[in-house]
Amino acid sequence: MESKQLVFLALQVSIWATVLSFGLKAKTDEGRYLAQHTNLLARAIVAMLVVMPVAAIILARLFDFDPNVEVALIALSLAPLPPLLPGKETKAGGSSAFAIGLLAVLGLLSIVSIPASLQLLERLFGTPLRMPPAGVAGIILKSILAPLLLGLAIRGFAPGLA
Repeated sequence: MESKQLVFLALQVSIWATVLSFGLKAKTDEGRYLAQHTNLLARAIVAMLVVMPVAAIILARLFDFDPNVEVALIALSLAPLPPLLPGKETKAGGSSAFAIGLLAVLGLLSIVSIPASLQLLERLFGTPLRMPPAGVAGIILKSILAPLLLGLAIRGFAPGLA
């Protein structure tokens, strides 16, 4: 295995383990947090799925960035949520229940939002961009939902182990 492949594998394992740890720390009553704070959830969704991509597109249009930088900037703005955010959010005084719930909700929403955003970007930039919802769903399932649900299951069935 090449060093590039090893680094990529290590990154995937690191993300998976990080998300698993969030599930291991989650409490059963935290699942209701998002239902009780729908206004906060709605604002977060608009900020992440509308405001950030629009800001990235405006920056890409205003400045003469290298095309690779433009692609990276816009791609990062479309990413559903970095898996490390819940840890950083709680360290900054935010609610872990909100952070973990947001991770799951935005992961699920990205199955639709990423292909839709790519279609809009294709029209805007005239560059063919495609990612089928099934492809996004596979990535979200493997990198966010599976480790999060496994952590929650371990926490539920073996709290001492968690």
